Amino acid sequence: MKHSILLFALLVLIFSCSDSANSETAGEVRIEIDGTEVTEEKIPCDLISEAEIKSICGIPDSINAKIEMEERTYTSCFYVWDDFTYNRVMQVGDMDVDIATRAKMSIVPVKNATEQMFETSTSVYKDGEAISGIGDRAMWGNQMSQLTFLSKGQMIHLHLDVSADKEANKEMALEIAAVLIKNL
Repeated sequence: MKHSILLFALLVLIFSCSDSANSETAGEVRIEIDGTEVTEEKIPCDLISEAEIKSICGIPDSINAKIEMEERTYTSCFYVWDDFTYNRVMQVGDMDVDIATRAKMSIVPVKNATEQMFETSTSVYKDGEAISGIGDRAMWGNQMSQLTFLSKGQMIHLHLDVSADKEANKEMALEIAAVLIKNL
């Protein structure tokens, strides 16, 4: 079994490398098995460029993100801009304290998502707001600073925390979601 998996992985690598010059979309892998083309889903980090994110979020071009793709429950993409911070006011005792908070974003796609999966995922939004015009369904949560939406058979959790202004985070997340949907 282990050898079969390794052989399949090697075949995927060989086919994807040999076909990468002909690939129509960056980050997409195409394999032909028995004359049938199988397309794997796109890598989440390739659904939007860092330049597009920075343009939408007002992050200067000179500030680069640490970008990590991680295999958790789903392949996910995490961005952190250490040199782009905002002040978050937190109450400590009887005092308001400004805490420098670094900007961050994550994209967690869930393939073959259903309405029930969307309902379950968004049930944790204590302040969930249904959003129209984004995919098939969408919900924003201010406390979590996260947008979850269904589109093209996928559910995407988009966490965006680049401003102390939660309404600004929401508006930027909606713009980023539009780009993600276009590139799915």
